[in-house]
Amino acid sequence: PVVNTLSFAEVTRKVYSFISSPRIGSNCESRHTGELWKCLFGQYRLPVVVAPFIIFHSQYDSHQLDRNLGGTVRTGVHRSYAVQWAQQTVANLRGLVERADGRVAVHSWACYNHAVSTSSSFNLLTAGGATQAEALAQFMGWSTSGGTEWV
Repeated sequence: PVVNTLSFAEVTRKVYSFISSPRIGSNCESRHTGELWKCLFGQYRLPVVVAPFIIFHSQYDSHQLDRNLGGTVRTGVHRSYAVQWAQQTVANLRGLVERADGRVAVHSWACYNHAVSTSSSFNLLTAGGATQAEALAQFMGWSTSGGTEWV
């Protein structure tokens, strides 16, 4: 990333340092002893969540990439970083699904955007042949076809 730019991980570390007596949960605390800030960060917290859930996540999340790069992706070095970021995102999401015994579903598309679930894109963006709306319906059992991974 760019010098003088705080990544989300660093921001999360700093936020954690300002919180007095956060309720983290013993399952996450035991996993991240000495680095409890990770329990506030989805990448580290989600593997210890026991309730079923679905994740909608852009592989090229514009908010995170812009934050980590100090602006939009604009150079070859930035593009290389973004591609590595997307590949790591996919690996993390697939690993989460693999370890979750059917409790977790993932819908992840290869676009440079952020938080599109609240827009018309919920019914338009596809990944793995399904829109976010269709993936949610399948995850909730509202549809006859099923699945846990749309990447």
